[in-house]
Amino acid sequence: MELRRKYRTHQLLLSLLIVGILVLWLKPIPESSTLCIFKTATGIACPSCGTGHGIESLLNGHFREAWNYNPFSYIVAAGTILLISMLISDLIFGRNYLAPLLKKMQMQLSIRNPFTWLCITLVLVNWYRTIQHS
Repeated sequence: MELRRKYRTHQLLLSLLIVGILVLWLKPIPESSTLCIFKTATGIACPSCGTGHGIESLLNGHFREAWNYNPFSYIVAAGTILLISMLISDLIFGRNYLAPLLKKMQMQLSIRNPFTWLCITLVLVNWYRTIQHS
């Protein structure tokens, strides 16, 4: 009983991810629409603008188009695949790989870590690129 309750969050998250992927794949986002609250409010593209369209393009095998929408689409897609794999692994084997990994990643992203600054720089460069393309 305790094991079932422990992994209820895993099951819910996995279900939401799969439903989200299916919705993107089966019901395309209209080209003129935006899912971005920041862009709707300010008129300026955010660093992740175009990621939804990019993931949709990846799901349909349009890799160059996905890159043109937003290069971060590839990172989000890879992270989603990794997350789904870990959730399934946790559910099948009754282990919890996900929580320790997330905690380790959180500890690695300190302000003193050069990798953190690399990530911030990439986000800013991508934001500039996204603003130029919108």
